[in-house]
Amino acid sequence: MTIQSRTPYRSLIAKTSPRPTAQPPRIPWPIVCLSLASTVLTLLSILVWLQFLHHSVAKCLTQQDERSRVATESYRGVISGFLGNELLDAATSSNSEKDRLDTVAKESQRHALMMANQGIALVSHNPRVTERLIQSTLSVKGIDSAEAAKLDERLRSLPKPTLLNPNGKLKKLSATAGAISTLQFELTDGAEEFVEGLSASDIEICDLAGNEYPHFALETVSSPMADLSIVVLIDQSTSMDGERIIRLKAGLEKFVANCSPSTRLQIVAFDSKTHPLTTYTNDHRILQEAILKVVPNGATEIANAITFAISELKSKPGFRTILLCTDGQDAKLTQQLAAITSECGSHQIRVNVLAMEDASLDQSTLSELARSTGGQLCLANNPLEINVQIGRLIESYSHSSYRLSVFNPNRILDAFRMRLIKSPELVIEVRP
Repeated sequence: MTIQSRTPYRSLIAKTSPRPTAQPPRIPWPIVCLSLASTVLTLLSILVWLQFLHHSVAKCLTQQDERSRVATESYRGVISGFLGNELLDAATSSNSEKDRLDTVAKESQRHALMMANQGIALVSHNPRVTERLIQSTLSVKGIDSAEAAKLDERLRSLPKPTLLNPNGKLKKLSATAGAISTLQFELTDGAEEFVEGLSASDIEICDLAGNEYPHFALETVSSPMADLSIVVLIDQSTSMDGERIIRLKAGLEKFVANCSPSTRLQIVAFDSKTHPLTTYTNDHRILQEAILKVVPNGATEIANAITFAISELKSKPGFRTILLCTDGQDAKLTQQLAAITSECGSHQIRVNVLAMEDASLDQSTLSELARSTGGQLCLANNPLEINVQIGRLIESYSHSSYRLSVFNPNRILDAFRMRLIKSPELVIEVRP
């Protein structure tokens, strides 16, 4: 009997059933997309940050603030990861040297400008030296625009030399040499008139080799006229009696006391006649005693008194002038005014009038008399003003002169020359 082997049921199922096909792995696309997006955003962020740092470094070159400094250091940190420390050190060293040189240049420029401004202040009394120094300062490259505008404005405001009349004359009055050398002088034009208004811009100070010296000052001073002859005409008519003549005498005594020794005076009283009380003298005692002798009594004859004074003055040397003191009028003076002023002009005689307010005062004629002869009318409205007007007259008998001070602390300019810019032929030399 044949025994057949039996195959298990499960094995038969396995042999007869078909095998399943293998499935490919699934890709997580959401995660991949998120990763790519994150990478792109990161790269963009890095690029934006690098660009920001680049601009920060550029800004740092012109603005040394804290924010720019931090940005620059961050930029250098990022670059060091790519280029290496050696290249970074070279760049850092180069930037440091540039910063140092920029600082030195700015400091040098600031120091030069400061020194220039100090120099301008030191020689501000010499416009020509100041002008050259300002122009030199303005030529500095990179000077601040606001500072340049101030200097340019100051340059335009500097005074220019005055054009003087030809045939002028310089006269040295006195001079000293030393640590502060001085020179007092006067200047007249071609018509022998004293020139006023001279300033430091009109003169130049040089050593004997011709080198200009900057340190000096010029001031105007009043000097009495040399060789001055004055006829004082005192109205002693009846209307002058009382407080008026007392005040006039006191004022004339002050006037005489303030006259220089080179001034010669003659005291003449007048009423209907002319009464010379002195000859020409500079003896103040004689003059003051004559003034006290005046006693009001009589009429007023002004024209005759002036004619007498002209005859006395026309032969005198130097400057000639008449001082007329009156409170009245004279019909003859009005009639002869043109002839009298013409004669005064031909002999270069000036008439000053001290007029006291009164009902009979002919102010218009007296004013024309003074004006036509180059004098002035001093009007005293009451006796108390006579002293004030006498002071004005004292000033009128002086002229403008100049005192030059040359600062020489190191005594290197004991001898110097002063000349006029617009008239270089006019020179004064000062020696020890």
